[in-house]
Amino acid sequence: MRAVFNFEHRCSLKCPWCYISFGGSAPEPSVCVKVTEELLNYGVDYITFGGGDPSSYSFVEQLVSISKSGGAFVHLDTNAVGFHRKESSLSWIPKFVDLVGLPIDGADSTVHASVRGDRRNFEAVTNFAAWLSSNDVPLKFNTFLNPENISSMRGILECVSPFGPRIWSIYEYWEPSSQPDIGNKWSCSIADLTTVKDEISSFKASFDIEFVRKHTRRLNYPIVSHDGQIYTHSTASLFSYEDIGSIFSKGTLAKAFDLCADQSEKAETRHKFRFS
Repeated sequence: MRAVFNFEHRCSLKCPWCYISFGGSAPEPSVCVKVTEELLNYGVDYITFGGGDPSSYSFVEQLVSISKSGGAFVHLDTNAVGFHRKESSLSWIPKFVDLVGLPIDGADSTVHASVRGDRRNFEAVTNFAAWLSSNDVPLKFNTFLNPENISSMRGILECVSPFGPRIWSIYEYWEPSSQPDIGNKWSCSIADLTTVKDEISSFKASFDIEFVRKHTRRLNYPIVSHDGQIYTHSTASLFSYEDIGSIFSKGTLAKAFDLCADQSEKAETRHKFRFS
């Protein structure tokens, strides 16, 4: 069973297309530990720490250590901002983390910055990828396909190849229903998506390349915020979420996993066994 633990207080980047609603109280380390323990006690054996960005919080080391000790596959999804600044103190990552996901949205800093809103992030991502590669940490690159980078797929392939990733995932944009104008700006047409899918199928690489449509990501797994609130993608709308309740309330996790039951097995196969 897979669950995603999201830090949703804030993010170290200001991506103009972001579909996560940040805000609320800052994460409390003790609460985050309890949330992680609740997931493990329920039997969750694949935890993705994302957000927001886990590199913003020093106590994420404790969370991944607990997860690994509890027998979970630990997946860290990060924009590398905080980790890039403190690479000398990251010896815990090779010990406790099974997979690191990094964003790569352009073959150079200019295109990447147009998507991520920060010209420095390209260097942070590539430097951290080099560190992970040199420490034999399995690596996954994630590209959000949009009009800014749709012509850069070959260049991105050439950029990520030297780091020896396990997989490069190219995602169709999943627009937020609350901000339709953003979706209109950042989404690609069906014809463009088809062209890109055909293009990447012709790439020859030493790692897997996958093209992920938004409808296939629906109801794959419960999402848990740092305060313990659980939600899933809505059963009624592709572009909204359904609040399930608190992880600390009896039966809430079971309800969330029941909602995701049809797709969770496919998602686990896609995410976990390919890296074991």
